[in-house]
Amino acid sequence: MTHHAPKPPTPEDLKKFLTWDINIIEGRVFNCGREICSANSASEYFFVRVWRKEGYGKNFKRAHIIWWKATGKWPKTPIDHINRIKSDDRISNLREVSLRENAANRGRALPTGVHYRKSLRNKLKPYQAHIFVEGKQIYLGMFATAEEAINIRLRANEFIKQQHTNLTIPANLRMLLHGDG
Repeated sequence: MTHHAPKPPTPEDLKKFLTWDINIIEGRVFNCGREICSANSASEYFFVRVWRKEGYGKNFKRAHIIWWKATGKWPKTPIDHINRIKSDDRISNLREVSLRENAANRGRALPTGVHYRKSLRNKLKPYQAHIFVEGKQIYLGMFATAEEAINIRLRANEFIKQQHTNLTIPANLRMLLHGDG
């Protein structure tokens, strides 16, 4: 993740931008009637690739191109997505902010023992919960919402505290927590 000002496009890049249909209301970029964006699955941002005459391409965040089209200026500081949805590049959802303001809009981190796992295998249950007991990690499951994962993690914590005198952790801890055992 970069924390500096986005590198501005070259004059040749800007000429290409001018040939595109850039819809700032919907936050989309078209060339010859086709949308020309690709999503980066790791960052969740949309990018537009500009091919240069040297034979290589340069990626630009779609949000920066939308901002440039709407304001006439390339952003000098980060572009923040007000609603925190990185793929929502409508101009009404974008604002140029300082690094501090951008960091403040990231939201609350998940508590210890709960993680968001973006996985192709389990799109319906992306939140994983686990707990460490006696130096061993115990997998508690995958959940549809952060709240479910946090709840199970808290229940596991309480269970472990209640078992403090008897440090033997049952093998079926997950079933006990989920109410199956």
